[in-house]
Amino acid sequence: MKNAGKEDHQAQLVRIAEGKTMEDLSKALQAPDPSAALALVTLAGGPTAVPPGASGSATVKLEPGAYAFLCFFAGADGVPHIAKGMIAPLEVTGPAAAGDLPAGDATVVTVDFAFKGLDKLTPGAHTITIKNDGPQPHEAGIVKLADGVTVPDILKAFTGTAAPSGPPPFTSAGGIGGIASGTTATFDVDLPAGEYAFICFVPDVATGKPHAALGMVGALSVGP
Repeated sequence: MKNAGKEDHQAQLVRIAEGKTMEDLSKALQAPDPSAALALVTLAGGPTAVPPGASGSATVKLEPGAYAFLCFFAGADGVPHIAKGMIAPLEVTGPAAAGDLPAGDATVVTVDFAFKGLDKLTPGAHTITIKNDGPQPHEAGIVKLADGVTVPDILKAFTGTAAPSGPPPFTSAGGIGGIASGTTATFDVDLPAGEYAFICFVPDVATGKPHAALGMVGALSVGP
C-alpha cells in the first residue's frame, strides 16, 4: 500500500460473508455503530497506520470470495474515511497460489486484550509475524510516541482516566489491520530508534469500545 494522500490511511481487508454483497456492507457502514458492518465480514489484515508519502506491506492468506478494502481512519474533522467513500471491492478467485508466509524475524501474539512476546526491536527493517490467539479479531497498529509520552499516558487517554489535551501524543508508523481469531499473518516495518507502541482499535464485541480502551496498548522500544 502506498499512501499518496495527505492523511494517515489503512487498507483494512475484509471478507464479506456468504450471501451478503458490497451493497449490504456499504449500507451497514452508514450506521454509527460499527458492529453492524463487522457482523457481515471477517477481518483479513492489510497495511494500517501508513502516514502520507509512506508505504506499508502485509502478507495474508486469502480464501476465494468477495472482499473489500476499508479505511476506518479519520482526519481532523473526525469523519471516518469510509464515510467519504474510501471503500473498494476485491474479488479473490482461481487456484490457490503456492508458497508460505514470509519468515518473520520477530513475533507478536495478540490476545484479549494485550500484545505479548515482542517489546524490543533493533532499528531498521523487520518482517514481523503476528499470531491472533484471542477469541476476537485484533490488529497491531504501530505508533511512535511523542517525546516524553509513555505507554501509561496512552492508556490513561484511551481509558478516559485522563482527558487528552494538546497535540496528538503519537504519530502513525505502520502495522497490520485486524485479522481473525486463530490466524497468522506477517507485516513489514522499517523503524528508526525510539519509543513506540502497539495499539488495537478493533471494537469489542460486548461493549463496542475499541480494544485500546480495554487496555490493548503494548510498549515497543526500538534501539540497539
